[in-house]
Amino acid sequence: LVSGDYTCKANDGWFKFSATGWSSASDAMGAEFGTMSRRLDMDNSCEFTMHISGFDEFALVARDKKQDTSSGQTKPADNRYLEVYIDGVLQPLQFNSNPSIRRYGISSSEHLVRVIHHGSEKSAMYAFSLRLAQEPRTKYLKGNDSTQTVLQTTNIKPITYVTKYNNIDGAQTRLIWDGPEATGIDLTKIDGSLCDTLVLSGQAGCPVGEYKYHVSAYYNGVETNRVSGKFKVVSSIAAKTGVNADAYTGEEMDQIIFTYYAMSPEDVILTWPNGQPDGITGTGANGKYIIGGTPTATGTFPYSITTVGGDTTIQGKIVITAINYGPRSVLYLYKNDLAYEKDAVYQYLNGSGDNKWDLIYRKQKEDGTMRPADQYAHYKWILISEDVDANNPEVIGLIRGEGANLPILNLKGFTYSSDRLGWGEPDNGAIDTTKNTKARGTKLYIQQPSHPVFAKMPYLKRGDSVQVLANYELNGLMPINVFEQGTFCLATAYTRDINNYYGNGEQQTALHEVPADMRGGKKYICLPMARNVTLLNPGKGLLDGIVAYLTSAEESGLEVPNMQINSFSLFDIPATISQSENTITISLPQEKYDDLATAHPVITLADPNTHVTPSVEPSIDLRNAIYFPKTFVVSDYINRRAYSLTIEIYDPQGIEDVYTAGQWVNIYDIYGRKVATTNEDIYTMELPRGMYIIVTESGETIKIMR
Repeated sequence: LVSGDYTCKANDGWFKFSATGWSSASDAMGAEFGTMSRRLDMDNSCEFTMHISGFDEFALVARDKKQDTSSGQTKPADNRYLEVYIDGVLQPLQFNSNPSIRRYGISSSEHLVRVIHHGSEKSAMYAFSLRLAQEPRTKYLKGNDSTQTVLQTTNIKPITYVTKYNNIDGAQTRLIWDGPEATGIDLTKIDGSLCDTLVLSGQAGCPVGEYKYHVSAYYNGVETNRVSGKFKVVSSIAAKTGVNADAYTGEEMDQIIFTYYAMSPEDVILTWPNGQPDGITGTGANGKYIIGGTPTATGTFPYSITTVGGDTTIQGKIVITAINYGPRSVLYLYKNDLAYEKDAVYQYLNGSGDNKWDLIYRKQKEDGTMRPADQYAHYKWILISEDVDANNPEVIGLIRGEGANLPILNLKGFTYSSDRLGWGEPDNGAIDTTKNTKARGTKLYIQQPSHPVFAKMPYLKRGDSVQVLANYELNGLMPINVFEQGTFCLATAYTRDINNYYGNGEQQTALHEVPADMRGGKKYICLPMARNVTLLNPGKGLLDGIVAYLTSAEESGLEVPNMQINSFSLFDIPATISQSENTITISLPQEKYDDLATAHPVITLADPNTHVTPSVEPSIDLRNAIYFPKTFVVSDYINRRAYSLTIEIYDPQGIEDVYTAGQWVNIYDIYGRKVATTNEDIYTMELPRGMYIIVTESGETIKIMR
């Protein structure tokens, strides 16, 4: 025991006591308690209370201020003594002025024990003990045993119990249902040396309702204790796809798919308030319910779907229209419901005049399949809305040419390659340097004006801008990253570091195209554009050029620029470039280290249509390149090639320190080529400016600068 107020809990109960302090004592109490060296003095405000269960004896070591002649229940004249109550009954065994042990035999059921001090002079307590009853007793250990809700056909969250002495003869633990039995749920026992762990688990294969139970311990057929619990079983249904669908007469509709948690598909209730559309049915099996078919009549058909005893009701509708494919039919693929505001490109192409196309909107398929090939055959090209899901199987399949080898204009900010589909990095439309928020994200800057798309706008030259949008909504025009070849892309920015969204001409547009034989002759343009309903005339002209290119047999004939650094030098000292390993190395004397803080490298690129970052204008700090490689990236705003620059600093030595006239030396340039062998004074030799390596007759190597 410890001094002061104290509360704690044990596996089978709790106790609480308060006291005023300790004083010394040394009394032999026998083998059970050993030699007690400390005691707890109790005054008239002290009471010891303990709630116990599963024990068959309670023992206490204590003394009070009675005279030695006092015994039994006779109270001393000064009214100073201890009393023990079990379940409110005063026990006959009392204490005296010498420390002594008193034992109280009890049943193993629950008991409330109280030790109370009477009088003004202190009594003393030393220790107490509880003897574990040698009989099985069950206790809740962990899990959700009273508030759990379980879906039909799913597993209950395991509930764990422990039964002590479950391994003695005549002991048993049982699961007993207080009412209907929850089929599929039972106790599983894990044997232990003293205790057995029992887990209530399984799959709820039972009707909807509340299930009550108790886990009971038995000894020789007599219940010693029980722990009660309950859980609730419900049915439910959830949508795996959108709940609204557009369908066309004579053509199979896109399926509306649900997951249900019920005993059978007959427990799924599908109702049609305005009547069921001809050709459309609902069927279910193995937890999956599908509304689908081929409609034969037009109309709008709302529906609701739920389960017997379910906690969820879902409402949706199917809009069925007649369709006539024409020579200018375009598949418009979208994700959200028809109430979603159409993007500016849809509004323009679905308008009037020579640019008008018959846009037939279809929601992206969400069941992991493509449409039948004969459905795609109705269209001239495909317009992918900016609201689509980038990971949708149909969108991925169409971009990769699976099921339909049609030209595609994609308004979503992701890119395509033969084996990869990845997101770009939009920067809230801020591809323009202007601080006018209404103008940011509205322009495209021309990088390759010779492409047929821009050729439709002959007044454009490299560096010109096209004001596509009047202002931006949400993100406006979004830059994208293209790390791999395999796409034809109209991009609003080249690949940029996440912390580098501005400057260096990065706002320019680039048209990148992989040769037709590498993309199977397929045309695919990605124009990442957030939802906006206002296209300016230059933007409409650009769109006309894109559509004209998609629908023609014309190829661009563009090639990827040669993204190579031909030469790199610092302080008129040339570097060594490995084109196969994309590395640049250069050695500089120690005296040049401080100058690296404002270095101005001279870089020659293989193609004038490329640029290098970071910028070297007006200067760049390269001091860290002697410790960590510095990356220089060559890019055409789409493709990129990274070189690693490493700088070596050395301390030049005077040749006169190690060389005497008449010794032979070999002289090598920085590239390791022997340029001379001599025994003359090398300082008088005619050597170009640069760094040289001198190998003396004795084999010593020295670097010098000329």
